[in-house]
Amino acid sequence: MPRGDQFYLVDSGYPNMPGFLAPYRGQRYHLRDYVGRGRLRGKEELFNYRHSSCRNIIERCIGVLKEHALDKLFVQYSEENMVFQDIPESSQDQEVINFDASQTAQMGQVRDQIATQMWNDYSRRRI
Repeated sequence: MPRGDQFYLVDSGYPNMPGFLAPYRGQRYHLRDYVGRGRLRGKEELFNYRHSSCRNIIERCIGVLKEHALDKLFVQYSEENMVFQDIPESSQDQEVINFDASQTAQMGQVRDQIATQMWNDYSRRRI
């Protein structure tokens, strides 16, 4: 789990909750959705466009790392006898995350603040 004010950029299949920043639903999202469609129409579309751009870059970087499987870090972390410290034995690939509606609303406010700031900066540059 991310700590403090850190978060993962996640797709719309995840809830918008502390540590997980999802795009706005009901708005354009994928980069191909923006091609030839004119100007961005509000802070939600701008946020989704930049969110999608960031996720696209992250996914491409992971792809590059996979193609360079002999990279020192890849080799080091792929050893079967590698011991990770400070990870409880009960931790597996998936962990149950409990959250409530107030946490979802809180992260929604964070997303709105980010989107508003992005939109204000974008609007100022267009003047």
